[in-house]
Amino acid sequence: MKMTLIPKQIRNLSGWLFFTLAILCSTTWANDSLPAFTASQGMLDLSRWNFEYNGNIRLDGEWGFFWNQLIMPENMIGSDAEIFVNVPSEWNHYQIKNQKLSSDGYGTFVLTVLLPKTREPLALRILDMATAYRIWVNGKPVASNGVVGTSAGEMNPQFMPQVVTLNHTDQVMRIVVQISNFYHAKGGFWRSIELGTESNIRDRQRYMLGFEMFLLGAVLIMALYHLGLFALRNRETTALYFGLFCLVVALRVMLTGERLMFEQFRMISWEWLSTMEHLTFYLGVPLFAAFLRALNPEEFSAKMHKICLVIGGLFSVLVLVTPTRIYSMTLVPYQLNALFWGIYALGTLVLAMKHKRDGSILVLICFIFLFITTVNDMVYSHTATIRINLLPLGLFIFIFAQAFILSQRFSKAFASAETLSEKLSQTMRT
Repeated sequence: MKMTLIPKQIRNLSGWLFFTLAILCSTTWANDSLPAFTASQGMLDLSRWNFEYNGNIRLDGEWGFFWNQLIMPENMIGSDAEIFVNVPSEWNHYQIKNQKLSSDGYGTFVLTVLLPKTREPLALRILDMATAYRIWVNGKPVASNGVVGTSAGEMNPQFMPQVVTLNHTDQVMRIVVQISNFYHAKGGFWRSIELGTESNIRDRQRYMLGFEMFLLGAVLIMALYHLGLFALRNRETTALYFGLFCLVVALRVMLTGERLMFEQFRMISWEWLSTMEHLTFYLGVPLFAAFLRALNPEEFSAKMHKICLVIGGLFSVLVLVTPTRIYSMTLVPYQLNALFWGIYALGTLVLAMKHKRDGSILVLICFIFLFITTVNDMVYSHTATIRINLLPLGLFIFIFAQAFILSQRFSKAFASAETLSEKLSQTMRT
C-alpha cells in the first residue's frame, strides 16, 4: 500500500508507535540479553565476569539434578549428580535411564558458581518455579516459596517473585534448589535465576514493577472510560466489549509477570489465583472477538463469532470445574485456538481496510503488534529460548490506538453536529 493512501495523522501515530516499541524493546532486551557464560556439568565460571560493568547474568546451563530426592546441602558434599539437565526447563522433558519424567514429583538441583571479587553485595532475582521451592547458598537457607514436600498432601504451591541479598564474600558459591510439584501439568525449574549486584537486581525489579503499574493504570482508565461511554449510550456495544476486555487485561497484568495479585492478596489460595490467571486468557479471546465483531460486523462472520464464544465458554467452564493439574493441560490447545482466531481477525481487519472502514488502517497496524507479541508470549510460556514477555506492551499499544480511533470518531461526530446546526440556523434565518 502506498503511503499516500494512509491519512497523515495515522502515519504520524503509527510512526510514534514503531518508535515507542523500538525504544521499549531495546531497553528490555538490554536487560534480558543472553548471558555470555553458561553452566557446564554443574559448574559456572564467572571469575572473569564484571557485575558492575556487564550487569546481571542468568544462572542458566547444566545443573546437577537428583530426581525424587530432597538432598540437604550438608549431605551433598562430594556426591555426584544423577544427571545434568539444562536450566531453565520443565522436568517433564528430562529422561533418566530412557524413561521420561512425570510432572508430579520432586528433585534437587545443584550448581557451583565461581565468582569474581566485587565491591558490592550480590543478590538473586528469583521468579516462578513449579510449584514450590527452597534455596540454599553455601549451606545457608536464603529463599523459599510455598512448602516443598514429597506428596500433594505434604506440599503447598506458591508463585511469588522475590529478590534475595547474599551476605557473604566467598568466591565459590554453591546453590542448592529443592523443588516439588503435584499441582501443575508442568513441573521443575522453568524460569531463570538472575545474579547481579544488589543495586542492579533491585533496579531491575523496580523497572518491571513500575512498567506493570503504569500499564495497569492505563488499562484500567481505558476500561472505565469505555464502560462509562456505554453507560451513557448503550447502543455503543463496541465500547462495552472493549471496556470488558480492558478489565480482563488489567486483571491478567496483576496475575502474571511480577504477580502483583499474588503479593497483595496472600489470603487467596494459589489454586484460585491460578484459576483466575487462566480465565483471563480463556475469556479474553472471545471478548476481543466480540469487540472486533461489533467494530466490523460485515467482515467478522456472526457464525464464526458464535463458534469463538462457545469454545471460550467451554474452556472457561473446564477451568472452573477441574483442579489446576487438569486444566493446566488445556493451555497449549487453547493457545493454538487463540492463534487461529488471531489469524482470522487479521483477515477481517485486512478486509475492513480494503472496504475503507474508519480507523481500519490504524487498527490493523496495532493488531499486528498485538499478534506478534501474543505469539511471543505463547513461546515464552513454554521455552527458555524467548526471554522477553512483550504481550503487555502489545496490549498497551492496541488499547492506546483504540482510544485514539474512538476520539477521532467523536471528533467527526461533533464536527458533523456543528455543521448540521449551522445549516439549520442558516435555513431558519432565510
